[in-house]
Amino acid sequence: MEFQYFGGNAVSMTVKGRKFYFDGWMSSDLNKKSIIKEEDVVLLTQRTDLKSSSKLIFDSPGEYEVSDVSITGIQAKSFKESGSDITMFKITTNEISALITGSVNPDISESMLEKIGMIDVLIVPAGGFGETLNPNDAMKVVKSIEPKIFIPTYYKTESENLYSIDEIVSQLGMEISEKTNKYKVKLNELTDKTQLVVIEK
Repeated sequence: MEFQYFGGNAVSMTVKGRKFYFDGWMSSDLNKKSIIKEEDVVLLTQRTDLKSSSKLIFDSPGEYEVSDVSITGIQAKSFKESGSDITMFKITTNEISALITGSVNPDISESMLEKIGMIDVLIVPAGGFGETLNPNDAMKVVKSIEPKIFIPTYYKTESENLYSIDEIVSQLGMEISEKTNKYKVKLNELTDKTQLVVIEK
């Protein structure tokens, strides 16, 4: 399982040679054209008018399976009081489980935690400023779920009014265990203590 970050809450995940894209219009920095192919899987924590060439787009709760990869969409409340519901996505293979929360309300109920179960990799936005969760709320989600790896997203990469990754890390009170352009999960390096991994855009 390998992850790459594109800015905002846009993340790609490669599992068993298949590409899964989360939240946002994906483009390469070179030609600004969509990099999503017809056979790729697109998962949206919030419903949008995203135009994609993919034939597999999921944006609602439910249980799905693609190429022996289990996908569970879990309904949750948005971090905004007036916001609509969102869908968290849990991706499960024989060895690894990952959860992409989107801009979820940080007060996660016990019943929701039961649906989430054990998580190896947790991806939570943490840029704050009303755009998404702030670092303190993101940390609240991390403490509730207790993943082995925590990857923050939605941080300042250019001129956005968001916390920078350095500011987020400082507020989280965690040390970075790895900073990389692409993160590949290494099972032999996972521990019971949550590790902070930063994926740079």
